[in-house]
Amino acid sequence: MNPLTGQIMEATLQREVFIEGVGLHSGKEVQLTCYPADPGTGIVFVRTDRGGIEIPATIAHTTPSLLSTTLTAHGASVQTVEHLLAAAYAMNLCNMVVTLSGPEVPILDGSIEPFVSLFLRAGVQEQDAARRPLYVTEPIFIGERDRYIQIYPAPALEIAYTIQYDHPAIGTQSFFYRHDREAFMYDVAPARTFGFLKDVVSLQARGLALGGSTENAVVLDDLGVLNKSGLRFPDEFVRHKIADLLGDIALIGAPLQGHIVAHCSGHKLHTALTRAILMQRHEHPPAPVHSFGQPVCPSASYPA
Repeated sequence: MNPLTGQIMEATLQREVFIEGVGLHSGKEVQLTCYPADPGTGIVFVRTDRGGIEIPATIAHTTPSLLSTTLTAHGASVQTVEHLLAAAYAMNLCNMVVTLSGPEVPILDGSIEPFVSLFLRAGVQEQDAARRPLYVTEPIFIGERDRYIQIYPAPALEIAYTIQYDHPAIGTQSFFYRHDREAFMYDVAPARTFGFLKDVVSLQARGLALGGSTENAVVLDDLGVLNKSGLRFPDEFVRHKIADLLGDIALIGAPLQGHIVAHCSGHKLHTALTRAILMQRHEHPPAPVHSFGQPVCPSASYPA
């Protein structure tokens, strides 16, 4: 932020950085390099294994997929972009070229923390171009009674997220998050993705979760958590949902200001909300809104 004007400035990396790992769903080893980019570039993925096809990280390039967010352009796709994008959003990193040697961003340890560390290692530098926040001007509701997401006008980005699983290690979890970089790094980034052992066979039959293990996800059987190290937070599951939502919000391409209420939501509803937000007009900041409905989310069994 410019200390004289209070404006949010565009930012990029100070230098290129490299990381590699396995894709959660593809099971393939992927080499990933992040490069600095000029103001106005946005975040662009480049499939080096497909002749350098560029895939911009915008909502217009999302395509339907299960359990992750996928971007597609010119016949090439990149899957599971949400963790990298969440880290970039939290650090106001809006201009970057990301090259990949395969079809999926590596899952690493299943959380956003490795990407935060990667960007801190590279260094983030402000650029000589201002970013305009995107203000929500009218309430938006997407979904149905049992699974939905909504947003209200508010002077800052806030998220009230509730999940409910019929599982003894999860049950009902709620978390309120007011967005800033430090809150993200300490309260959200360490939370890992999760999945159920009973779903593995059916998911792998559909070409998903081929690279999943207790090394890169919280894995649950019918009774509890299989990871020997246990959980990083008692409510790690809902915290990771917030991280996923922030990664999907990053596809807006601007800092978002609004109060989001999510109940038993997921990537499909996240990206639908992002599209709806972009369809609104946003000329003026909204008046503060202080109270929001909190309907109860009935029991559901749905993928993380």
